[in-house]
Amino acid sequence: MADLTYFMLNFALEPIWGAYKAGKEALTAQYVVAVKKYDEFLAEVKAGEVDAVWEDEETGQVFDHGEYVLADQLIAESALQSHRQAFAIMIHHVWEKHVCYALKAPEYQCNKAYGELTKKGWPIDKPRLERLRMTANVIKHESAELYDHHREMLDANELHVFESGLPLKKRKTIKTISKEGLRGNWLEALNLTDDDIADFIDTVRKSALPPKGLIQRWRQQAEDEATPQK
Repeated sequence: MADLTYFMLNFALEPIWGAYKAGKEALTAQYVVAVKKYDEFLAEVKAGEVDAVWEDEETGQVFDHGEYVLADQLIAESALQSHRQAFAIMIHHVWEKHVCYALKAPEYQCNKAYGELTKKGWPIDKPRLERLRMTANVIKHESAELYDHHREMLDANELHVFESGLPLKKRKTIKTISKEGLRGNWLEALNLTDDDIADFIDTVRKSALPPKGLIQRWRQQAEDEATPQK
């Protein structure tokens, strides 16, 4: 029986990618409106048309009007980030599910899977797959792995770390503690981009082994395209 994992994996990824782009478009539009609203507010303040602060008539408490207007922009940014996080988890789940199917394994074990799939001829891109796995784990479990290996994915302005105070032997068993023995707000500092999500999709798609017949067809097409037409 032919191995259909490659096709099944791609069929699973297509609607996910389509849903991601549709959601991103809507959330981006919301963000653009919020930014415009804040820019207009700043222009009105500069022109003296509105006050930068406002006072509650009953309590006399003074509020920063700008912070109130800016809140919509911050909410829109957070929504975009949550959207990316949800799809990072979804993409990795699709990979896990189809790998378990291909290996007839009851559960996903990354290093074992990489080894067995490589032996089967799958073009496994371990560094990129690991980046996806670590991203999913920081979202689901607040794992410190991403801080250890891909610190560039965390916003330095939002990241706060402190010593765990635990001995080396103890902290090795706790996934939320970094190799340096640090605790941190790993998830809060995570800064996923659209490029990250596109790369995750591309990584999973390219790590599956196409059937030999399809590979041969691609090679023949490439040769035909490279052959000068008479």
